[in-house]
Parts: sequence; C-alpha cells; structure tokens
Amino acid sequence: MCEEKTALCEISCLIGQRINYIGRASNMLDIHFGENVVVTTRLGTKTVGTYTLHVQCPWRIINLSKKGIHLGSLDFYSPSDKVKADQNFSYKSFTWDLRGQNLFDEKAQKW
Repeated sequence: MCEEKTALCEISCLIGQRINYIGRASNMLDIHFGENVVVTTRLGTKTVGTYTLHVQCPWRIINLSKKGIHLGSLDFYSPSDKVKADQNFSYKSFTWDLRGQNLFDEKAQKW
C-alpha cells in the first residue's frame, strides 16, 4: 500500500500537463509532457518534454468525452489502414516494428 501511494505521488506532477509527443521505441510507449526543452546529447540537440514517461506494459489512452480508446498497446501489432488497403497485404508478411506500418504509428501522428 505504501509503495502504491509513493508511485502515485511521483507521477502526480503529470496531471494537467500538456502532451507534446507520443511515439515509440520498438514496443515501448514514449510520452513527453510539459513545456518543450532543448537538450544536448552525444548525437546533437533535440527537443523533448519537461517530463518523459516510458511504458512497457499493457496500456490504453482513452478519450473520456467520446468514451472511446484513442490508442492502445495492441495497436503496435496491428497493421495500419494504409497497409491493410494494399491488395498484396498479408498478415504472414506484416512487419509491425517498421515505422509507419502499424496502427499505433498511424494514430499517433493524428494526436
């Protein structure tokens, strides 16, 4: 119980923060919150959110007003509408981890 309360206190700073970016690294969800911050890495500079949350477990992002699921972890493994529309599409040859091929990549762009 104590651990649960501590975890809630640690992520409570994300409540009400603006979402800057939703993306992925393989099947790990990557969400940037808060103001944009420019950071320097060994690869150069990039813009990130004040807070970044990495999630690697089952998850859903829901729209409370529309009472629907906007994104979910299983979207990583489903082909995008564009990919499914190709008449040569086959689930046997579908490669979920290629950028732009899965439903998550398609939906995250609209966010």
